[in-house]
Amino acid sequence: MTRLFVLVTLLAFVSLCLTQRLDRQINDNSGKAHHLPKSAQVKCPAIGFFLGNKSQGLSELVHNKTGYCMNVTDTCCSVTDMRGIQKWWEDALKSDVSNGEDSNIIKKEMSRSQIRKRKLENISAFTKEILKRHDSTMHLAHKVSTDSSADVNCRNSAEKMLNLKD
Repeated sequence: MTRLFVLVTLLAFVSLCLTQRLDRQINDNSGKAHHLPKSAQVKCPAIGFFLGNKSQGLSELVHNKTGYCMNVTDTCCSVTDMRGIQKWWEDALKSDVSNGEDSNIIKKEMSRSQIRKRKLENISAFTKEILKRHDSTMHLAHKVSTDSSADVNCRNSAEKMLNLKD
């Protein structure tokens, strides 16, 4: 349960970071904010991962005129880089998907974007179900933690669950 909470919190944080405007600042130990100069050399090997080559982008920050990621003011990606990343994100992949009825695995073409959306929807549905069952789960945890005949591992887990509410 703790891992799920951490995962959901992390996903919420990442989503928030991606949707808000990101300032290009570096903080030193004194707490002063320093803006990264536009002329600074920028290396971004992640671009090559998406494009399938050794590209590291433009090697400098330029004003974002790509038409993509409009909340990003400066970028080291060219329009071609952005289109390549978009293609990587939106192109269909063959993936194994259970059809749910007889546990047969079928091949289905989905984009990384669709796969990510499906995973987030599943996390959301799972989290809602956990929250719906909170009271009954806590009641059961209390019951197990006070049962001297319960397995030690079960009692320890129940106690950890009860400690989460603090």
